[in-house]
Amino acid sequence: MNIILAVTGSISAYRALDICRSLSKDNHSVRVIVSLGACEFLNPNAFKYLGADTVYSHSDDFNTEVYSKDNKVLHIDLVKWCDRLVIAPASANTIAKLNAGFCNDLISSVFLALGTKPCIIFPAMNSNMLSHPNTQRNIQSLDSLPNIFIHPTDSGELACGDIGLGKLPKPEMISEF
Repeated sequence: MNIILAVTGSISAYRALDICRSLSKDNHSVRVIVSLGACEFLNPNAFKYLGADTVYSHSDDFNTEVYSKDNKVLHIDLVKWCDRLVIAPASANTIAKLNAGFCNDLISSVFLALGTKPCIIFPAMNSNMLSHPNTQRNIQSLDSLPNIFIHPTDSGELACGDIGLGKLPKPEMISEF
């Protein structure tokens, strides 16, 4: 299967490295898109060493030096290539942007161009952020779309030391799912 793994700005972004490795070991072709926020938590080049075919930054859709294949548009070519979009981790910011229909980076452009192809979103954030009415409204709205599935978060100790919901599921579970 051809999978786009979109990684957003959550402290759990480092776990996306293991998700990429697990998907690759399961013989999936993986292309990774890393948001600007995710770059604050990890080095995107590490994905290549863990099995990703290609790694794109948040702004590569607008960078003709990175992608100018027969004057095609990167986010459209990625959607045509993929069988599934997996967003893990998905920050509150990204979930809000996707729900509002913003299209200002490669992840949001791919999401809007996805059409009827499946998208699985794995939120990860502090419990208070997750339970905020705006975040809950965004999650419910996205989850109501026919091709979108929002996976519930795990409960446990969060990066900030709080205990509660908001934890990204284990990378092996995400890969199996």
